[in-house]
Amino acid sequence: EHGRFRGVELVCTKFKDRTIQFLIYQMELLQNSFDPKDFAGMKTMQQFTDHIREKMNDPTFQKYLELRNQPRIGDKKAMKVIRDPNEDWDKSFVSPSEKNEDIKSTLEDRPTFWSRSSARRQEDAAVQPPPPPGAGGPPPPPPPAGAGGPPPPPAA
Repeated sequence: EHGRFRGVELVCTKFKDRTIQFLIYQMELLQNSFDPKDFAGMKTMQQFTDHIREKMNDPTFQKYLELRNQPRIGDKKAMKVIRDPNEDWDKSFVSPSEKNEDIKSTLEDRPTFWSRSSARRQEDAAVQPPPPPGAGGPPPPPPPAGAGGPPPPPAA
C-alpha cells in the first residue's frame, strides 16, 4: 500500500497511557525474544580487533601482500603461488578478492544515511525557480487567447 513499508506496522493510539502500556508490552516481547545462545560466537570489540591484527600479521597474508605489490601480479597469480603444494603457506587462506566475490549487494540492503544538509540539497534541486526572461533557455509560451494582456490589433 502507499506509504507503508514491508515489516513495519503502524499502530495508532488515542490515549497517552495506552500508548505507554503498548510500548512497554512491545519492549517486554523484544526482551523475551532475546536468546543469549544466538550470540555465543560473537566477540567484543577488543577481541575482534585482536583477531584482525593477528590475521593481518599472519605470514601467509604478508606474503600475499608482498606478491600483490609486485608489478603484473594480480590476485589469481598471488593465490597460485600461495596454493602451490611445494610452498609452505597456509592452504586455507582466502584472499580478500575471493571473499568479496560472494557478496552481491543490492540497493535494498544498503544503508541510506540522511542528514539535514542532504535533505536540503534535494529540496533545493526539486524547487528551482524558473530563469528570469531573457536569461537564456526557451522563450516563455504565449498566453492563451482571452487571458488578458494587450488587445489584438484591429482588423483592417
